[in-house]
Amino acid sequence: MICDQAHFLARQSRSFKSLHKLSSSGRERREAGQTLLDGPHLLRAFMDAGGKPEHLLVNEAALQNAEIIVLLEDCADVAQTQLTMRCSPSFPNSRLRMVC
Repeated sequence: MICDQAHFLARQSRSFKSLHKLSSSGRERREAGQTLLDGPHLLRAFMDAGGKPEHLLVNEAALQNAEIIVLLEDCADVAQTQLTMRCSPSFPNSRLRMVC
């Protein structure tokens, strides 16, 4: 597709656990000095303000959205992880998330 995308294969993945902590704990985000932005409009606003995300999380449905595809192309040099249906429920209602 657009770039080399890894798939989370297990909930025990260290990366998955770290991202889950960021998504569920304000304290974790403060300690890490990171935040999660949820959705293409927030990513576009962040980028328009000069920001660059560290990591993009994309579920399978998002890859059908033209707006998200353009954003992924604009972030081709950013780490991107495709969430499969098996792990997406931990990030409910999300089509695109950014770690910044």
